[in-house]
Amino acid sequence: MSMQSMALNMNLWADNSANEFGSLELAVISDESSGTPWGSVLIDTHFSQSKPVLYFTPDHIETGVAHDDMITETITLKNQGLADMGDVFLELKDENNNPAPSWVRLNTPSDIGTLNVGESRDVSISFIPGTGIAQGMHIFYLTVTSSNYPATDIGLYPTITQSGIGNVLFKISDIYTGTFNPKNELIRGLANAKIRLQNEITFTDQTASTDQLGEVLFEDLTAGAYKCKITASNHQEYTGRVWVKPGITVSKDLFLEYNLVTVEWEVNEITIQDKYEILLTATFETDVPAAVVVAEPLSINLPDMEKGDVFHGEFILINHGLIRADNLDLPIPESDENFQYEILTGLPQSLDAKQRITIPYRITCLKSLDQEEETGSGGGCYTYRKCTSTVVTTTVIAGAAAYSAYPVVIVAAGTPAGQQIITEFIPSIFPGNPISPTFWGLAGDRLGERLGTPGW
Repeated sequence: MSMQSMALNMNLWADNSANEFGSLELAVISDESSGTPWGSVLIDTHFSQSKPVLYFTPDHIETGVAHDDMITETITLKNQGLADMGDVFLELKDENNNPAPSWVRLNTPSDIGTLNVGESRDVSISFIPGTGIAQGMHIFYLTVTSSNYPATDIGLYPTITQSGIGNVLFKISDIYTGTFNPKNELIRGLANAKIRLQNEITFTDQTASTDQLGEVLFEDLTAGAYKCKITASNHQEYTGRVWVKPGITVSKDLFLEYNLVTVEWEVNEITIQDKYEILLTATFETDVPAAVVVAEPLSINLPDMEKGDVFHGEFILINHGLIRADNLDLPIPESDENFQYEILTGLPQSLDAKQRITIPYRITCLKSLDQEEETGSGGGCYTYRKCTSTVVTTTVIAGAAAYSAYPVVIVAAGTPAGQQIITEFIPSIFPGNPISPTFWGLAGDRLGERLGTPGW
């Protein structure tokens, strides 16, 4: 299309015979250019030898344990390089590079062998101090060696105590963390987030709210497992677990997703035509440091269709946010015996802030719903639904998030006087949480009540 831009993706691969430095020229052609390039792109190349790269999470272990008790921690090793890591060996040492004492135990075999490209291994370490071990923090290292990678030391910092009491520090952030407020003040965290902490054994709980830094400290907690529930206005609720360890303050950093898009719905009765429409209203945030991709229109009513009928239409995807939406993907609904679905154009890889694109589609009727009506018992209500999602990703200052627009196809049959297909393009309320089955159940019940067929 005229004045339209599009990303052209390519993969470049080289074997061991390739020169270290070089140049490539890519010619851009199309069916309309008759072999004459529209333009060219010059690419300078630099190839290097494939090597392993060791990543580990967490980057250190800070834990606490009481005398005559035991705690076990896990470190995950991963090879994120381009070559296998050979002869991987593990060893526990103290701060003077001597073997660690017997109360620090490696539960994983020392000789790991080869860590393939992309492979991960969990390393388990237990701390079992007796009464003779001095209280306070002790320093040890998990040393990882390899025949083709430098030795790596991972810090282990257990604190030995008799009290069995610890603390938890919560740090809550959202998409605005790291940006500036209208007074040009740096937003350091999510303030006024409510945190409820409940002991899983005694069921005692405490509640507190975060300060202007997005932090709240729970002190003098009995060591053990706790459930935490975090709520904030216009944010997703978070529910999880935290383990309080003796003698230390456990830090819990959490990112709450902001509700950029919400959806309201209602069922309208059209009495003359004796059919029903499910209407959607989307409310979304604009000018926020995230990608907010919304489809327009929110609903498209299709006419009654017979076998062979074709319906053409288009919808628009708009990024209302201030961050580019990357990795756009729109898997079309799977065709079935009734309808064939087609998207008539490709998608760009990204959607810039405030950018909009038009996506044409085609729906072909393979078998009318009237044919199903004839084989049934007459009357009644048909349900028909197809789902697809426009998935994008975006990187914000405080973390990564994904936002989606969900096209959903519904066929709602009313009384024998008529039937209707309603195609809903529904933006998700927030990342990873599309319109739930509960929503569809409520919508069906409401429509069923209107049609006189409860449980629709």
